[in-house]
Amino acid sequence: MKELAGKTAFVTGAASGIGLGIATAFAQAGVKVMLCDIEEAALSAALKQLRLTNVDVDAVKADVSLKAELATAAEATNARYGKVHTSETVSRRHCGAQAGQA
Repeated sequence: MKELAGKTAFVTGAASGIGLGIATAFAQAGVKVMLCDIEEAALSAALKQLRLTNVDVDAVKADVSLKAELATAAEATNARYGKVHTSETVSRRHCGAQAGQA
């Protein structure tokens, strides 16, 4: 992932599981990462955990199934980091879990 160092990633489902793993890998590779998740408490905890490693991360709460919330998250990301170079979407639905399951 050396070619991504210094670039920006927007990762949904980033508060836990695979999404957090992807966000962590990007951050450790020198990527600026905007974490996005619907679960506010878990998102805050993930942001706090990653910031302890001195990486450039921020977070925005959004339900990405809602166009308006996704647009607001995109605007926040652009305001914070400028151009987004990669976007990774991880959801419980994609992973085969039902809503409310971890």
